[in-house]
Amino acid sequence: SRPDSVLRDSAVCAALAERLQVSAPSELTVRIPRFEHTPVVLVAVECEPAFAQSYANVTLDVADGAIAELAVLHGSASFSFHRLTIRVGRGSSVTQLWAHLGNESDVPAHMLFERKVILATHAQFYDASVFVPSSVLRVVSNVTPEGEGAVAQCGTAIVASGYSVIDYEPLQDHTHANSQTHLRAKVIAGQRGRAVF
Repeated sequence: SRPDSVLRDSAVCAALAERLQVSAPSELTVRIPRFEHTPVVLVAVECEPAFAQSYANVTLDVADGAIAELAVLHGSASFSFHRLTIRVGRGSSVTQLWAHLGNESDVPAHMLFERKVILATHAQFYDASVFVPSSVLRVVSNVTPEGEGAVAQCGTAIVASGYSVIDYEPLQDHTHANSQTHLRAKVIAGQRGRAVF
């Protein structure tokens, strides 16, 4: 697959997309069909301690009319670049937990997590994100309602403590009329931690 740039007209994001293409040339696609019962899908992007760098390019493709619950959890490496794309089909509903919880024993790290959520007509997306890094983390979340009547409700909790630094950039990109996005973010910084919103 050829990952696109999450931020349009950004030379840095274009360069990172190229690096992702070289380092993780295969995209892992998980297709979630319409089931009688609501499936729970867990995606854990773990980082093997033997490797200093971690790259992941994961797409979750939710079928039209499907309902799903997702949990996406990220580990730590010296350098991590993880791209997550969620395509929510027409009339579908997705509830997601997106999280990274660092711990004091983690090696000093620089991590970049990018998420792109694309909502079709009358799609619904309910998101709870929790980020507690132990080092340096940049998170870019791009929610794009591309169909009429699409709704996204996003809530984020961020804790920067110790010497951690987190830069959180949410983007709600409205490309179609009569769609809604809502964002509530709670950020706390203590000790020598820094948070940028």
